[in-house]
Amino acid sequence: MLVLIGVLLVIVGFAIRLNPLIVVTVAGIVTALLGGMNPAQILDSFGTGFASSRSVTIFVAVLPVVGIIEFFGLQEQAKILIG
Repeated sequence: MLVLIGVLLVIVGFAIRLNPLIVVTVAGIVTALLGGMNPAQILDSFGTGFASSRSVTIFVAVLPVVGIIEFFGLQEQAKILIG
């Protein structure tokens, strides 16, 4: 029954408008600790979940590239090309 404290943490975190990424991560860690997992198992679970979600991995890889391209004038070059 203590494992459900993670759900309560998510509800409270969202209600007081905290960063959702931090709220869900902390709730997951707390739930895993209460469920009997050690820190190495928790880290392994997070890593496996992150690596198995290809869309997240692609997003993390592509986002910095788009930022660099924008920094070096992608919009200006597009305006020149269209014009």
